[in-house]
Amino acid sequence: MRTPVRHKGASTQGGRRRQVLFALPLLIVAFWWTHQPSRPGTKVVDSRAAKPVHGTKEALQTATKQTEHAEVLDLQQAGADAGAADAAARQPPHDSRTNAEKAAAHEPQGLDAEDGSGKGPGASAALPQQPHCSEERRAETLEGVLGGELPPVMSWGCNLLPQCDERFVAQTAEYLRATPRFASLLSLLPCDLWALIRGRTLWLAGDSQSQRFYAQLRCFLADYAAEGQAGKEVPAVKDEQQRKSLSEALATEAGAAAVLPSCTLLAGGTRLCLSRADTGEHMLRHLHHLKGLGLAAGDIWEFNVGLRHHQEEGEYGRLVAQLADYYSQHRQQLPTLIWRDTPPQHFDTQNGEAPHPAEAAEALEGHSGCRPIRDVELQPDGSLAGDNAYVQGGGWRNQAATPLLEAAGMPIHHIWNDTVPLHGGHAAGECSDFCSPGAYGLHTWSLWSLLAELQREGRLPPPVAADDAAAANADGQQPNPLGSQRDAVAAAAAAEAAAGTAAAVAAPRTAQAAGNDRAINLAAKANRLLSRRMTWRSAASPYFRCKPDSLQLTPLTDGSLEHLLRGIAEPEPQVVWVNVTSVPCSRLDPEGDGTLLPGCCSQPFSFRVNSTDILVFQQIFRHHYLRALYVLMKGHEPRYILDAGANAGFSTALFKLLWPNTTVVSLEPDPSNFAALQRNTAEFEGVHRVRAGLWGRRANITQVFDDGDWGKIFRESAPGQPGLPALSVADVAAEYGIPAFDYVKIDIEGAEGMVFAPGADVSWIQDTKLVSLEVHDSFAKHFGLKAVTGRVDAAFSGLNFSMSSDNEHIYYIHADILPPSRITTRTSTTAAARWQG
Repeated sequence: MRTPVRHKGASTQGGRRRQVLFALPLLIVAFWWTHQPSRPGTKVVDSRAAKPVHGTKEALQTATKQTEHAEVLDLQQAGADAGAADAAARQPPHDSRTNAEKAAAHEPQGLDAEDGSGKGPGASAALPQQPHCSEERRAETLEGVLGGELPPVMSWGCNLLPQCDERFVAQTAEYLRATPRFASLLSLLPCDLWALIRGRTLWLAGDSQSQRFYAQLRCFLADYAAEGQAGKEVPAVKDEQQRKSLSEALATEAGAAAVLPSCTLLAGGTRLCLSRADTGEHMLRHLHHLKGLGLAAGDIWEFNVGLRHHQEEGEYGRLVAQLADYYSQHRQQLPTLIWRDTPPQHFDTQNGEAPHPAEAAEALEGHSGCRPIRDVELQPDGSLAGDNAYVQGGGWRNQAATPLLEAAGMPIHHIWNDTVPLHGGHAAGECSDFCSPGAYGLHTWSLWSLLAELQREGRLPPPVAADDAAAANADGQQPNPLGSQRDAVAAAAAAEAAAGTAAAVAAPRTAQAAGNDRAINLAAKANRLLSRRMTWRSAASPYFRCKPDSLQLTPLTDGSLEHLLRGIAEPEPQVVWVNVTSVPCSRLDPEGDGTLLPGCCSQPFSFRVNSTDILVFQQIFRHHYLRALYVLMKGHEPRYILDAGANAGFSTALFKLLWPNTTVVSLEPDPSNFAALQRNTAEFEGVHRVRAGLWGRRANITQVFDDGDWGKIFRESAPGQPGLPALSVADVAAEYGIPAFDYVKIDIEGAEGMVFAPGADVSWIQDTKLVSLEVHDSFAKHFGLKAVTGRVDAAFSGLNFSMSSDNEHIYYIHADILPPSRITTRTSTTAAARWQG
């Protein structure tokens, strides 16, 4: 079983992200501006001349698809947090000249001329501070943008890309100012993005879309060029023999030379690199050679291949499946991989897509220019509306790729919706690649938003040490090739295992041992296929259309919304009740036979201000982090559910909405979370709320780590010391007279290592139909462990369960509830499920 990368998920006894401090002045200014009436005659200022805005506020919807809560968090992240604000404010005034202009004046370029420390050459090699990210600088930027200037991420002057039409740019900027969810984009500065990638290499890999996005990022981060490197590129691999070997390995055809990656060197040992790969097959070759390319464990590889594939050829789905399978099998040895949507095109066809090259000349004869995509319109909240279901679904390429890669656990950089309306933002003479400023500036903002989110969730490994990175930059290379630390650990483990089993290795393997290995491999393959099928099925479930697009506050006032979002100004926690208009639920069949039918309901929930409640709610309901339940429990309505780590009660509420007759026992040890659990489940009958934790036996537990309301980690109290009670699954069942739990949900931030500890009572597993849990190996250290995955695996070994995953949740599924027409189960050293088609 693989250890899941930590995604955003409904955390319970513990958590993922630290609470962020709120940039209140920016929020108030942005809130005020976006509620002002349209201002005719507003001017857009660029580096060449000030020109009046042309046209009207048409639906030129250019955005990154983010949820409403994420936009607020992004705005908060945009401001310097309290600990760094003083240091940032002491930075020298912003010098708007480019590095080339500084070089002409014989002045330092970028940061490395003085290493960012202000101490001159020879000072410490620590990573530079973020220049020009003070509150004053950001407020100045925002004031200028609201007054008519272009946002920095959309500014003129990137001579590496074709320039967009001024009318298009003016209309786009006007729309960005008028749409609340772009508040953080308006004042996004290069230092914001650089702060997330410093000490790393950010790779852009793929076809011409990736190449042009790379050019946009080079322009945006130009002031962060390493000393003497302004406007320059260097080979990603310095050694000539190694470059030759890579060229042969990456070549798409025998005898052909591959275009080898190149990099731009930035301050603080940071690099921005491009690797050109036009097809899925070519990208697979790159993934197999990431170590040879010099990737380090902390690097980021954002990639996409799509536009060079055509639906008629029928190979794209197979190639993307191979990418997903490779990632699933090797994700623990890979850096951070991010898949970027294939963007829409705007040819004069039904859905804007370019015809197959063999048919293009005839299909486009008599057509000129790029056209809007028909019957679809981007909404202010980032969703698509209209009668064109094909485009609303992301087009055939994204429909093929996104479910597979999401099921494998890969983060997705969503750009499709944002780009659908940008028919006026293409380079002259074609309708695939985009000009500047335009789409690639918006993609820069959405990439920054995604990286900030991954960092908050702990899904970005730390970059290499600052001194190693700086030394590497001096040589044009990236230190610590991918897997070096993991290789050392693996080598030590292998040596230890070899020393203990030398005799067994020398002896011939028995037929039974070989058969066991085959069964284990079969189980692993079947589980991957099952995960993919569960994701497809759950996405098509009738419940899945219940996605609350907004929160209706009670009372519905701007003041209530501001109060809910700010919260930090309150001396004591406050609670706001919100009526959510569309959540999954079951209703009785109107024919009266007692059958429950899927539907969408309105439901009130309470949210604590200055808490993670909104985020947990969004994960449970908006992003459907338990969506596999809709398929797995179809026709198997659970009688008894254990919700271990119930947090604020959103998961318990979901269970009661889906299965009103189910009895739920909800465990939550944290007092504030427990009070929220009581509020959010008070209207439901058949819910037992217990302020306790889940353990492998009866024990007392004490909180040892606090990472916000979803970040409470408890461990066993010292002998004789008081604490909160912790119970085993068997203890809970006996306490409430429950013969067996049909479904057990466990999300307890590393304490699952105690629930499945050697010697713990796990006899309850064999009587359970479904177990879902999040495995938190990263929290194992709080329990004196190196990992918890092995303990969970061992508990299910030899039992008739198959494994699937959906988002953060891993599901152990008993054979009794697997779809019988598609799955047959077999028992071996581990449970195996064999996919039949």
